[in-house]
Amino acid sequence: TIYWTVDVCANFFRGYVVNGIVEMRLRKTAAAYVKSWFCLDITLVMMDWLVQLLTNFGTGSPWALGRAARTMRVWRALKVLKLMRLRRLATSPVKFSVGSSTGQTAMRVVTWMALILSLNHVTACLWYALGSSSQTSW
Repeated sequence: TIYWTVDVCANFFRGYVVNGIVEMRLRKTAAAYVKSWFCLDITLVMMDWLVQLLTNFGTGSPWALGRAARTMRVWRALKVLKLMRLRRLATSPVKFSVGSSTGQTAMRVVTWMALILSLNHVTACLWYALGSSSQTSW
């Protein structure tokens, strides 16, 4: 929860690419973040904090808390959308600071491998959540 809260704050200062030029001015980066990912990010962070508060200071029955935790797992899965940023990095017109074309190709391969591993991880988490979400089976 703390990591994602810090990530939301850091995204206000993170530059982005416009027509091959990296934009780093605070006002422009903050406006771009608010227009793109801010709503999803802040919603997920608030839900994470809500789960933390309910877990630590929970009121109600333990069963209701368990159902709320399962629901929160689904919301956390929405963080997958943030992985789309890795894809943009792989196709970004801004070249890596690697001098040779071989180095650039290696960086692209590493970026794609990281994206594939991340998506596999999230898919496995979703299957695990689906399998552990109900008491009845086949």
